Amino acid sequence: MATTLVDRRSVSSGSGIQLPGTIFLNLNYQRTRARALDRRSDRDSKSRIWPDLRTGIAELPLPAALRRRLPRISVSVGVQEVLQDVTFGGGVTQRRVRVDRRAPIEMTAEWASGLIARYRGLIGRGKGDDPTGVTECELVEHGLSLETRLAPAGGLADRIGGPLRISLALEYAENTECRVVTGQDVCVDFIDQVNRSARLAVDTELSGLEVEAQVTVVDRRSFTGLGTGFSQFQVGVWGRMVFESGPVERLQRVPDLF
Repeated sequence: MATTLVDRRSVSSGSGIQLPGTIFLNLNYQRTRARALDRRSDRDSKSRIWPDLRTGIAELPLPAALRRRLPRISVSVGVQEVLQDVTFGGGVTQRRVRVDRRAPIEMTAEWASGLIARYRGLIGRGKGDDPTGVTECELVEHGLSLETRLAPAGGLADRIGGPLRISLALEYAENTECRVVTGQDVCVDFIDQVNRSARLAVDTELSGLEVEAQVTVVDRRSFTGLGTGFSQFQVGVWGRMVFESGPVERLQRVPDLF
């Protein structure tokens, strides 16, 4: 017998304009509503992403001398507003509203040597309101990735069936949330976290086998309460066999003997 009933509906739309000079403008809209009913109470959740505007240049004009070494640079920036409205029913109706405003940015540079560098950043601020107080939050994210392909040299060229694909990813995220209790003026931090990670991966094809080696370092710190945190060092190796097969002959049906 079902104890929870959920009704979820979502609407999304988007449009874009390509302007002269490889300038683009994208505008998106998304709305979701979900209703959940269980034995304890009912919940009505609404979320909306609007405005969701992204603009940038797909190919930045560069001098001819620089373009020979750096063929392509793209830049994009955006503005987002995320609204979350949750109402809890039952004996006492409670409503919680939160609005987050974000500004994402992305840059990509492609060198003639095959090196691709990407940067992704996000700056966000939010404010929530519920019957017990007000919550304020700030979010900062930075991510840098480098990708390239190297042809094997020497004796490795006969053993390796493809180029060495090397990627390096660095990520940093800082999240802070504080709360102002009803009747007070001081915003007390209850979340103050910093997450940092670095990942180096190498993959290629070796004698019909796709192999990948990855090294990851993760560091997470919290500056509230007991100030807990941890660091991890992970090493992983994966392999996947690749088979090549030809056409399969069609089987002929054997006539019935009886």
